[in-house]
Amino acid sequence: MRHIVWRFLPIVLGGVLLLMALLSTSPVLVDAAPQLNITETSTAEPPTRTPTNTPVAPPTNTPVVPPTNTPVVPPTNTPELPVETPTPAVPPGSPGAAPDLVLSKSVSPSVAQIGDQVVYTLTIGNTGSAPATDITLTDNLPPSLRLIGVTTTIGNAGTNGNQVTVTAPSLAPGETIVVQVTAQVVAPLVAPNNINTASVRTSSVEITTDNNTSSATLGSPPVVPPSSLPQTAGNPARPFLTLIGLALIVIGLGALLHRRAYR
Repeated sequence: MRHIVWRFLPIVLGGVLLLMALLSTSPVLVDAAPQLNITETSTAEPPTRTPTNTPVAPPTNTPVVPPTNTPVVPPTNTPELPVETPTPAVPPGSPGAAPDLVLSKSVSPSVAQIGDQVVYTLTIGNTGSAPATDITLTDNLPPSLRLIGVTTTIGNAGTNGNQVTVTAPSLAPGETIVVQVTAQVVAPLVAPNNINTASVRTSSVEITTDNNTSSATLGSPPVVPPSSLPQTAGNPARPFLTLIGLALIVIGLGALLHRRAYR
């Protein structure tokens, strides 16, 4: 009987270790409840008011002060200041009249990636007081774009590779020229290849040429990092317990089979 118990003991111990390995889990940390602060407040009874007899003062006679005559100050004549008259603008055609070309540029959409098409809108205005003649607009697209087409409301438009040229014979004061350039993104939009600069000039003498150049920057969409799955930590003792349990079961079964074969 004692020999049978010793042969079954490894099988029982192995089963217990396997059960412990299966039931072992990682401990769960529970945040402690916040400490409650109890503040004692004391209430005091309000003092009791005792009525007192306040003596009443007898009325006094206040003498009446007779009114005084205030002398009237005669008004003083303030001289009127002369009104400044604005300087009239130089009329068109007068000897002092001059044109002033203004160039503005925008892109839509402002963010794009490889394969997208974008449209640049260039507006030429004359804010001067005289017509501008022999107008030339030049727009060189960066190498990250491929020119598709160009349109203009006044004048003629031409292309040469990625260069756009628009010419107009004249532009009166207050008039505008709208040019649209369509392009496709063919390379990553990295500075300075995402900046498009254009300029305009005229054969007439302008008031200033500081506003004859304009740029538009084309951005790229932000890179979204891939989402990572949360890592789950297992029990490091589980493989060890499983290995010992299986070894004990194998030893116990081997002892039983060996005893039966011996009989």
